[in-house]
Amino acid sequence: MKATPLQALAFAIRNGDYDKKLDYVNEVVFRELKERRSELSYERARRLDLGDYVEVTGNIKPRYLMGVRGHITEIEGTRVTIGLEDTITRTTRTRRRHIGSIIVTAVNLTKVKP
Repeated sequence: MKATPLQALAFAIRNGDYDKKLDYVNEVVFRELKERRSELSYERARRLDLGDYVEVTGNIKPRYLMGVRGHITEIEGTRVTIGLEDTITRTTRTRRRHIGSIIVTAVNLTKVKP
């Protein structure tokens, strides 16, 4: 079975073929990943409209935001403002905050039916 290009690169790195260029390989891979994520985020943002009902998915922090739903109130580039369906209450020892809207990147959203 023939190795995929990614498997071949991983094997070459492990084999020591890139020992003198490991930092360069890391930089190139990191830059390409960042650019691809940006492209995906812009593509996803283009498919969204104001008023769409969405759910927060994906790799997002803080984790309590995963699964919250609401309507899109603003789209600016890849950043999307969501008016939450249910207010999130966060408390500390001295303070209580009520969160009614959040800003997330479009890549962390999925359209859902209300």
